[in-house]
Amino acid sequence: MFKTSRNSLLLVLFASVTLLSSVAHAKCSATACTGKVKRLYQYADRDLLVTMEGDQRQLNCTLISKVYQKLDHKAPRFKEIHAMLLAAYLAGRPITVRAKSGGECEVAYVVLDG
Repeated sequence: MFKTSRNSLLLVLFASVTLLSSVAHAKCSATACTGKVKRLYQYADRDLLVTMEGDQRQLNCTLISKVYQKLDHKAPRFKEIHAMLLAAYLAGRPITVRAKSGGECEVAYVVLDG
């Protein structure tokens, strides 16, 4: 009997943790969003567009198509930032994306914590 109760308790605990982790969303302020990358949209010859889980409308800039921040393909560290965003996306890890204020939402930098 104890073994069955213990297994049931473990099952409920696992389900709870899984449910709680799946509802986590990005936290956004006027300058940055921290959370999981929802979508990366890469043009063949142009910029990378990124959207995060949660409400990015709090950013103090204009989102492209009301959902994307832009990483300019001419940015000095485009490849490095692109690689960090892709790594965070593939690993399902949260990342902070800092947006330049005013005008179109353009990525200023990213932070990936260990």
